[in-house]
Amino acid sequence: MVSLPPAPPAGYRPAVRFEYPMRSLHIISIVALVASFVGFGFIATQAQGRTLGELFSLNIFQILIILLLLPATILIHELMHGVTYQLLGYQVSYGIAPELGAAYAAAFGQFQQRQHNLIVALMPLLVITGIGVIAMTIPATPFLAAGAFVVLLINTSGAVGDVYITWRLLKMPPRTLLYDVSAAQMLIFEPASP
Repeated sequence: MVSLPPAPPAGYRPAVRFEYPMRSLHIISIVALVASFVGFGFIATQAQGRTLGELFSLNIFQILIILLLLPATILIHELMHGVTYQLLGYQVSYGIAPELGAAYAAAFGQFQQRQHNLIVALMPLLVITGIGVIAMTIPATPFLAAGAFVVLLINTSGAVGDVYITWRLLKMPPRTLLYDVSAAQMLIFEPASP
């Protein structure tokens, strides 16, 4: 979905286009994947009393389930963004943006409050990480731990854009507004006076 860029609301400066530094985020995503592998791997092996190799000694059925966790994690991650937007009163659109190499949940054509976007951006990372770590630490559940480990790797490395926008938003005035024109174009409206 694409909407026309709006005029600035009264008391706001003209829009500035928000840009994700894609190359840098891809590199950071790889670093996050490695760090997650080490960190969550340590938690899983300590909690289960097994090596990662032992955790992933799976039968074909279990391997297929683990492989299905990739699209399922992406879907759940985006649904969490979308449900959070809806709970905050926004109309939500879901889709895939091939030009970005990403799935999305967005509130197109609506002014969004900065603090709402902080909540929306971090919700999947916080909730999925919390549930995943708990699942990995349930004693004597190696298959559950292996699945949670995979979900945590996917979610953490896939959340680098969410962490980036959170970092950027925290540097902006509290009354800042965001506006999604399309999956590839977001506008920032900062208040004219603090």
